[in-house]
Amino acid sequence: MLAQENGTTTVAQDSSVTNSAYAFIPTGLVSIETPKKRTALQNSLYQYGNDVGSYIQSFEQENPNESQVLWDQAQDRTDAGKAAALTQLAQSLSSLGTTLAQMDGPDQSEVPSQLVSAHDALAKSYQDLGTKLALVPKTQSDADFVAAVNAYDVSAQAFTKNYVNMANLFVAYGVTFASGDPGSVFTFTQTAL
Repeated sequence: MLAQENGTTTVAQDSSVTNSAYAFIPTGLVSIETPKKRTALQNSLYQYGNDVGSYIQSFEQENPNESQVLWDQAQDRTDAGKAAALTQLAQSLSSLGTTLAQMDGPDQSEVPSQLVSAHDALAKSYQDLGTKLALVPKTQSDADFVAAVNAYDVSAQAFTKNYVNMANLFVAYGVTFASGDPGSVFTFTQTAL
């Protein structure tokens, strides 16, 4: 009905054609989710997670090549430029920790009471990471370098524990983040190995 036999198109006069036109639209391509109702506590935790997530995402955007900076400095410890890049990364980590710590100010209005302890531990972990990382480029001997890297590794392990703890608290309170939410930094997805 859409084309005549000679190949020219015609405008359909039949209303059944108009009704069946929707049959050509593929189904299942658009997911329409209804927003989940959150309790007042969940809403507070959701907002907090997005606030903290935005700070973390900003740090990650400003420092997209963290592991490369670490690797470069470890490969050439005498290069002043590589040492400066590592020092800058350390300062950024400490600054993020300070920013998070300031959220838990005297009124503590930005940090829900259920997360104050976890929040403080995470903020301190970022600060500690920065402090320990700043020591690495200052080392002169191999022994001092290894000791500084080991101290950083201990801080990194504590940081990982505190970060996972924060993510687990969101799960425990039933707070979820969409992939586009800044709070999604606390969402872990399974990947097949």
